[in-house]
Amino acid sequence: MIHELSISHQVLMIEEVEHELLPQFYNLADIFVFPTVMKTEGFGIVALESMACGTPVIASRIGGIPEVVREDQTGFLFEPGNFQELSEKINVLLADDAMRANLGRAGRELVESEYTWTVVAQKTLDIYRAAIMNYRFGR
Repeated sequence: MIHELSISHQVLMIEEVEHELLPQFYNLADIFVFPTVMKTEGFGIVALESMACGTPVIASRIGGIPEVVREDQTGFLFEPGNFQELSEKINVLLADDAMRANLGRAGRELVESEYTWTVVAQKTLDIYRAAIMNYRFGR
């Protein structure tokens, strides 16, 4: 499709990247598109990785992704399989440098405040503590 549309000079298709090189690729991108249609998509760690690098995300509104990619705050969401909506959102972001910068900055701030390993570990400990307290006191 890329060749049919004569956009090969604008699109970089990569099969596999070593994990430690991912930030370099996210930083090269103007936007990160995550068009999954998997109803079992739990969370979408790739969206967080992109946001941690300050790259705005356009992702499917499915599974746990909307908890991470917040519409008009850290990126855009579209209905799975609705490629018209996806293309419109891509065009909006590509046309607006300031919006891309703002969404990218907000995404990075969200990752730093809510999704660092320290924060996630603390939230997990809090859940276990609450479960233990409920068990001990029969709540």
